[in-house]
Amino acid sequence: MSLINQDLTDRQERILYSIIDSYLETAEPVGSRTLNKKYDLGVSPATIRNEMSDLEDLRLIMKAHSSSGRIPTDAAYRRYVDDLMNKINAKLDATENQSLSTTNYNQFIDADKIIVEAARILSSLTNYTCITMLRTSSDVHVEHIELLPINYNNFVMVVVYSTGDVGNHIIHSNSLLQDEDIRKINFHLRSLITKKEINEMDEYKNELVRKLNDYPFIRDSIIGVIEEEFNSFRELNFHTEGLTNIFDYPEYSDMNRIKEFIEFVENKENIMKLFLEEEDYFYVKIGKENSIDILKDNTVIVSSFLLNQRIKGKIALIAPKRMNYPKVIEVVMTISWKINHMINNRN
Repeated sequence: MSLINQDLTDRQERILYSIIDSYLETAEPVGSRTLNKKYDLGVSPATIRNEMSDLEDLRLIMKAHSSSGRIPTDAAYRRYVDDLMNKINAKLDATENQSLSTTNYNQFIDADKIIVEAARILSSLTNYTCITMLRTSSDVHVEHIELLPINYNNFVMVVVYSTGDVGNHIIHSNSLLQDEDIRKINFHLRSLITKKEINEMDEYKNELVRKLNDYPFIRDSIIGVIEEEFNSFRELNFHTEGLTNIFDYPEYSDMNRIKEFIEFVENKENIMKLFLEEEDYFYVKIGKENSIDILKDNTVIVSSFLLNQRIKGKIALIAPKRMNYPKVIEVVMTISWKINHMINNRN
């Protein structure tokens, strides 16, 4: 039987959760005397010691170095978090609700700015490090596309995006194009590309190639320019808030660990791995559940947000394992909901 699903008596569960709560609050190993003084468990210190011994045998708590106290294991945290996520229905306190509800997201024009502001709020509310990822192509479409003649052999391809960005590319033709040819090419470009999201190009590329087969001397150049333009919007966009917040906690008192964490966050490949290794909409990874070595003493909470009913970006919070799970999980979920709502209801 999995340690996470191991049956515990009600008393064992109360003692285990009291150990976790105490450790989350103080970062100090927990002993039976501390539990007896701090919590009304209704049993003697001797009984608490016996139950703690059983919990240790179950590998839910372990001895912390030379201290006589015990600390939770990753399996204990997982049990605690799973239980919490099944029970979360409490509201954020008044200050947090106000921070979320009074933020005027409508002032932010595009999705990037919404995500940046959400990261700032999340980092401020939790005092942890927050990283966001957005596929910038996800809500970008072509407003206008046109091939304009410079002379008989040279043209400029103009692409206007919904973001207000404009792309211009010079295209050379090895053969003369008549006005009627240019009119037909522009008709095909507008009918197949205008108002389409750029990340849907694979769906209409073959049809565009077929439509332009009558113009092989310029077809490949047109397709190449469109691909080059659209690929510039397909890069993942990352933003970090509260990079140094996590250093306020005793788990990061070691300078080497601080340096390693900074190097991790500043490496784009690391962040891509953090976001892209899981497809779940919302998940919490605790300690050694993280595949990235530097995060094996951390908890990572990742929530996705949608654009046009598809997952287009994610928001991650990185914290020590010793954190206020009920509060932080609900904050992440609430802000994620805000992102989804604002991005999909922008005018």
